[in-house]
Amino acid sequence: MTQPAPATGPAERPVEATILAFIAIFVGTALVSALGALASSGNADPWYVALNKAPGNPPGFVFGLVWPVLYILM
Repeated sequence: MTQPAPATGPAERPVEATILAFIAIFVGTALVSALGALASSGNADPWYVALNKAPGNPPGFVFGLVWPVLYILM
């Protein structure tokens, strides 16, 4: 009677390839974020500026400061 061949898992990826993949994803994400920031920069639409906002409405720059923190906490 013959022994079954041992099961083999997926091949290990070299550390260099993993690091390069991480850097590529990080740089790609940063570039897409920068393009989005450039596309949405500038003055707000006049209709939004004219709205009656709640007294607790924070200034626009606060969103950019708080959003990454909230996203990381998720």
